[in-house]
Amino acid sequence: MMRLMAAVMVLMASATATSMAPSSSLSSSSSSTSKSLNSALGSCHGLPYRLRGGCPEEGAVRVELSKHRQSSAGKQLRLRRAPSLLQRAPHAEPLQHVVVLRGGSESYSTGSESENDKKLGTKEPGFKSYGHGDDEEEEDEEQDLLDEVERSPHNVDALRELGYYLWEELGDLDRAESTFQDNVNSNPRDPVALCDLANFMCEERRNLTMGEELYLRAVESNPFDSLALTNYADFLETEKLDLEGAKQYYLRAIEGNPSDAEILCDYADFLAHRMKDTDEAQVFYKRACEKRPHCPKTLSAYGSFLSGQNQTEEAESFFLRAIDSSPHDPEALCEYGRFLWKGIGDLEKAEIYLRRALKSNPHNEEVIDDLAEFLRKGKCNDGEASEILALKDPMSDERSD
Repeated sequence: MMRLMAAVMVLMASATATSMAPSSSLSSSSSSTSKSLNSALGSCHGLPYRLRGGCPEEGAVRVELSKHRQSSAGKQLRLRRAPSLLQRAPHAEPLQHVVVLRGGSESYSTGSESENDKKLGTKEPGFKSYGHGDDEEEEDEEQDLLDEVERSPHNVDALRELGYYLWEELGDLDRAESTFQDNVNSNPRDPVALCDLANFMCEERRNLTMGEELYLRAVESNPFDSLALTNYADFLETEKLDLEGAKQYYLRAIEGNPSDAEILCDYADFLAHRMKDTDEAQVFYKRACEKRPHCPKTLSAYGSFLSGQNQTEEAESFFLRAIDSSPHDPEALCEYGRFLWKGIGDLEKAEIYLRRALKSNPHNEEVIDDLAEFLRKGKCNDGEASEILALKDPMSDERSD
């Protein structure tokens, strides 16, 4: 905690200096901010951090506790998380300096070797699996989040971090709902707060009426906000099966954000899988890849699309580009592994990439399911498949039931 506070003080000082500097020196000031953080943070909580460059405004730099999160079903939600939780890929357009202090597949700390370590190949010095920590660390994390809310009781990011921690880490649904509701009460027009509560009500409470009301409030309060528009489009698509309605909201989001590759990619997915309009889908996949040529999500999505169109060689080139851009991205590794297995029939190579995906994030349930399916159907190894499935978080199974 002391290291974190020291880092925040260094960061604030650097941000102040940057805001006072002339515009011509902003780039060098941003670089010096990164160096200051590098020396101040060390490895808070035993974990490394990642910096993402760029600031939304001059001198606007902030520290954030962040984690890649998944839904209770193990499927990562497309756009129901705001960029402040790092749902955008590492190569997204620069938004802000973000320091990731907990979670994610790049978490490391000292630990002992186990049988699972041997099996997954995760016994490199200092490797720590995603989400693993002892009870004392979890209590410290919860207390840190509570302290942050106490210091800033109306801060959107502080409340939502606590809400998601209570929901997805502790499974404390009542406190999570109360926290999300407090965020909406404190920030009644904020699209992030409104969409977070809507997301919770739809996923966990299955109160679709209230969820839709909240999504509409987010859209009405912020008519050009991409998060609000795409969240509501996703709701219409997945919950109400109103495909024409969803299409209109996707198009509104693209009209207001024509260079947002993630929206372009999600709309392409929608066209390909829901509307079965492969020609138009390909146009938007290409646009997304042009906007963000190093984004593993976008490249993998286009690779999967091309594979479905039996364009095997071109598909493989995009999968490999995705991995080259982000060698430890579990989704990119898993997508390529599936392609090698089901698209090409190269079982040996497929196993290598599926195991690499699990090594990158042993708590990604989609990766776990895919590797287990491969072992069971591709290798006829039911025993190890069961062992891999046992890695799943039992709390997520309880929520899905």
